[in-house]
Amino acid sequence: MKAQPRRTTTSWKRTLGAARLGAALCLAVGAGSCSRAPQAGATTAGTGAPQDELRVHKLVLVDSKGTSRAVLESTEEGGARLVFLGKGNSMAATIGVDDAGPRITIGDAGDKPVAEFGLSKGGAPALLLRDAKARRRIGLMVAESGAAGLSLFDEAGVNRCRLDLDRDGTAYLALGDLPKAPRITISVGEGGECAVGLSDAKGTRATLELDAHGKATIALLGADQKAVWSQTTP
Repeated sequence: MKAQPRRTTTSWKRTLGAARLGAALCLAVGAGSCSRAPQAGATTAGTGAPQDELRVHKLVLVDSKGTSRAVLESTEEGGARLVFLGKGNSMAATIGVDDAGPRITIGDAGDKPVAEFGLSKGGAPALLLRDAKARRRIGLMVAESGAAGLSLFDEAGVNRCRLDLDRDGTAYLALGDLPKAPRITISVGEGGECAVGLSDAKGTRATLELDAHGKATIALLGADQKAVWSQTTP
């Protein structure tokens, strides 16, 4: 068994690519955008009786001073979202549903998303945390297969640390420029077998493996990924 980087089950970019619901909002309800659906036996206007249905494209909730506090609206993509507004009409929180699935976004005072939670079409949950500049820093997901993963990103958005737990119980840790250039990989199988791999920009150059029976093997690899030296304990 060689400690080679493995492809993650679900891409963060794919899982959370549609998580941002947009911060630019039109806060006024346009003229003619509200209409009541005809109802059999509906009472006439002005009687004070409640209507059975109210059909709108956008509904704006305001406080006692007339300041917009929340917007419920349909989207051009065929979805719907509820946006809670903070100070200065900044996006404090958004709850939305579209073809990609349900999404919840939390924003800061500067109208930047700092936390995003959503579900894929298959029901796989994913959580993404961002810094003050809206750069992704921590990602957590559970794939549809049952595998779980945790990713840490640097300020440039590069995945530097990845921890996975496969459905079969194998744990996997990778450090480096992921996923294309891992430098250190560590895996521990369900049966206790484990492996450590050291890599340069071109591939794995050294491995240390320990099987479930306690037999250890160390190997050095050339640029062609073929072993140039290896040793196994008796």
